[in-house]
Amino acid sequence: MIACSPFGPAGEFAASRHGVLTRSQAASFGLSPKVIARLIRDGLVREPVPGVLVAVGAPPTWQQQLYVATLASSGAGVAGFRS
Repeated sequence: MIACSPFGPAGEFAASRHGVLTRSQAASFGLSPKVIARLIRDGLVREPVPGVLVAVGAPPTWQQQLYVATLASSGAGVAGFRS
């Protein structure tokens, strides 16, 4: 169950977005930079681009790639209808 994971509510949020969330979104769920660093160090999360986190257990999908790309653009990019 995700709620019992080291991610807590942030894990549920990420799960609804193909395992992707930003550092600021993680912080809004109470994950401090120190906790995020530990999750990365322990291999539970990866940071493919600065500020964007991906849960390692989430299956890689094209939707996940779109989430990473759009979140990495800091609001400057969007995914179009045919994406």
